[in-house]
Amino acid sequence: MAAGLTLTAIGLVHRSSERHALYHGPYLWLGTLVTMSCLYVFTFRDMFTTSFSAPSLAVFYAGMCGIFICAAAAAFVRDRRKTKWIIPEVMSLVLLMAAVLVLAFFNPGVVRQYQYGFEVRSGLVTTLSIISNILFAGAIIGMIVLGFVRRAAFYINVGLLFFVLDVLARYFDFFWKMLPRSLFFIIGGLLLIFGSVLLERKRKRVLASFSMKEEL
Repeated sequence: MAAGLTLTAIGLVHRSSERHALYHGPYLWLGTLVTMSCLYVFTFRDMFTTSFSAPSLAVFYAGMCGIFICAAAAAFVRDRRKTKWIIPEVMSLVLLMAAVLVLAFFNPGVVRQYQYGFEVRSGLVTTLSIISNILFAGAIIGMIVLGFVRRAAFYINVGLLFFVLDVLARYFDFFWKMLPRSLFFIIGGLLLIFGSVLLERKRKRVLASFSMKEEL
């Protein structure tokens, strides 16, 4: 996730430069997909039943954060006069990188080690899982809104992709035990199919309505 955020920040720098604007696409594509994929994994509660503390990788994180800070600052300075939307873009990346560093260097105490095993703190696990889901939902909404504002199909497509994945994940997480299995799959499957058709139609209409040249 740290690498994905760094690649995204580098892509923003390239996008703000007329000389290197041609190369910003691959950085944003790869960086955004890696970052959103990692955020998606963290929406699952089981991910927080262990510790993420990794002080042995301090050198890696220090170098990655150095590149990230320089890239984010350069993108902000170069692009702030062109558009005010660079501020929420950069701030969201900084927020996510801060969350990565907390998990990497400060053991949140999710797991307490004993001589003969481990005890999971279920309350803290639930709290971290809820925070991750909120961050993920905010990232999806932010990407879709940013796609509308910047007339960038890339942001809209990625945002809708992970929106669908999140709906599927929560579908199996929350409603699995609420209905008989056969009825569950029939009703749920019909709703998902109907929703996906409507979502695809709306996406095509939105992209067709763009009159400006797409960024990616």
